[in-house]
Amino acid sequence: PLAVKLVLPKVEHRERVIMTHSQMMGAWPHGEWWEAAYLLQAFGAARVGESLAVVADECSMIGDVFCAPIRGQVKHRAPGYVGYTKNDQSVRTCMVAGPAAARLWELSRDGRTWLTDDGAGRWCSYPSLRKAWLALDGKPPMKQLRASCETWWRWDLGLESHVIERLMGHLPLSMGGVTARHYDSATDEQVARTLQAAYDRWAS
Repeated sequence: PLAVKLVLPKVEHRERVIMTHSQMMGAWPHGEWWEAAYLLQAFGAARVGESLAVVADECSMIGDVFCAPIRGQVKHRAPGYVGYTKNDQSVRTCMVAGPAAARLWELSRDGRTWLTDDGAGRWCSYPSLRKAWLALDGKPPMKQLRASCETWWRWDLGLESHVIERLMGHLPLSMGGVTARHYDSATDEQVARTLQAAYDRWAS
């Protein structure tokens, strides 16, 4: 048989760039159409596609924490919005504490259907959001906002691993697989109180 030499495309490996809380606050796109998506990613660790799939009237406040149910995502390509997440653990409530929480609540109450829409009442496409972000000079890939938020939660707010894993939609393996999967049943109210208490200690 003839030997066929396959030439595979080179894969570009991007260095992970972690933004500090101050840097994320400084990059806050106040008043831009994609403001809500940014805030959910930077301060709630939502994935990019998840941040585009939040329905405004499903959002709520628990104390001073903004809560957005994650039940779907907007994918890179067609069909765009789908009513499922990356995996079962990703179905969760995205939570945001601090100034971003109040702003997200304000946006969710202004009559829009999708928290981030296309200006015509429909969900926004992934490429449109990516294009808006890339137009800002010197910013890392948008998907790294999620890692930046996790780093802020862990090392500045001091949240424990099992809380962070729940907030990010991961199975809390730090508690032990059996305990996390079959016994731990924290409510949104309990998780929100934990997040707010950690934020208040850090901000004081």
